[in-house]
Amino acid sequence: MTLRLLLLALLASPARAHSPIFPRPLAPILSLPAIPMTPASLQRRQELALGASFIAVPALARRPEAPPARHAVLSLLRRDVGSLAASGGGRQLASRLEDLWDGARPSDTAAPDVLAGPPRFLQVERRDQAFVSAAVAAARRSPTGRRILERIDALARRRGRPVRVAVRPLKGEWGAYDYIRDVLELHAGFRSEPELAAPTLAHELQHVLQHEAGVPAEALEMELEAHLVSIEVMRELGIAPSPETFDAVALRQLERGVEDYIRWMQGQLPAKLLLIGSGFAALEDQLDTEASELEQRLDRGAGKILAARLDWTLRDLQLVRSAAGRRRYRGFARRVVARLGRAHRRLEQRGRQ
Repeated sequence: MTLRLLLLALLASPARAHSPIFPRPLAPILSLPAIPMTPASLQRRQELALGASFIAVPALARRPEAPPARHAVLSLLRRDVGSLAASGGGRQLASRLEDLWDGARPSDTAAPDVLAGPPRFLQVERRDQAFVSAAVAAARRSPTGRRILERIDALARRRGRPVRVAVRPLKGEWGAYDYIRDVLELHAGFRSEPELAAPTLAHELQHVLQHEAGVPAEALEMELEAHLVSIEVMRELGIAPSPETFDAVALRQLERGVEDYIRWMQGQLPAKLLLIGSGFAALEDQLDTEASELEQRLDRGAGKILAARLDWTLRDLQLVRSAAGRRRYRGFARRVVARLGRAHRRLEQRGRQ
């Protein structure tokens, strides 16, 4: 499906965001509804899976109890992009990372003094300030990371409060943004090598920005963009993920095509809302079902977390029913598709050379 048709699909359409370590098995992709290929099929209402809930903390039963050692799991290699050693698929993957963003190189002059502590727009516990400062310094060396940090600074000034950052062991993920509590979390395993946390930090800060855009809190388009941010920052810092990790698989899907990337991500996160290739009626049905299930559970005496989830779900239901909310979501999704298209074309152009 061409990028043009994806954009046409958007025009025709009348809580916890996390950075997983491993992808889910690829088999679920085969059972997903295809993104509509013709204008007539754009109005079909898709049956969307409601597997994991819309909460700020999705179930991770299929993932490991705790991330294994870094070298066994991620094998993020900090090297100069132009001289990555060939080990297994490392050279080919690094080459594709290089292809995505031409001309962007780490900027040593942009890194602040780590001893100065984390920036004022991040609120960090004292024991983690040195680590987060180093991760921020690394992110600033990436043009993409630097732009995100500048936008977060502006957001914090506008809101009158910093973004809270917590560093702790996480199960099956490198980072998360709990939008109900408004807390960004980083996996404690990064403490020994804070530069490797920069892509995850940028990814989660992108989620903070996205949640200010007035679109549904569980929009899959957020993840489509945030994982692109992760890959972009990795490339700019000369970090190459090992082939089995989530972002490495995501890059391979994007190399195949925008539709492949979107469908694969939908298979990884089936409970998310997806406007691309769908319609607002289907999203209303999905949110209405979720709200009904949460209300039933609350009637049985569930606690504050479920109540907060219900509030967010009802907020999103109202959003997708309003003309202004639909306009914002449609525009956001269009922008994400266009960004994915530009990245895919860079890969295609390099492949033809």
